Amino acid sequence: MMSGLVLAGVNAEQTLPYYAVLTGVAMHLTNQIYTLDINKPEDCWKKFVSNRNLGLLLFLGIVVGNLWKE
Repeated sequence: MMSGLVLAGVNAEQTLPYYAVLTGVAMHLTNQIYTLDINKPEDCWKKFVSNRNLGLLLFLGIVVGNLWKE
């Protein structure tokens, strides 16, 4: 996922804000992977729901990165 987002950013000529957000996205996903307790449904749900915020953060990075170009 991360390599795909970086490649998309390069192809779209994104700027620093986009890549800064990608750093946060990578940290968030890494944290989810290492702290997931697959035997606790409530923990799985909590991590699933947090991906909504991850998507919003990524969207913000795209918008700010495009505004930074101008």
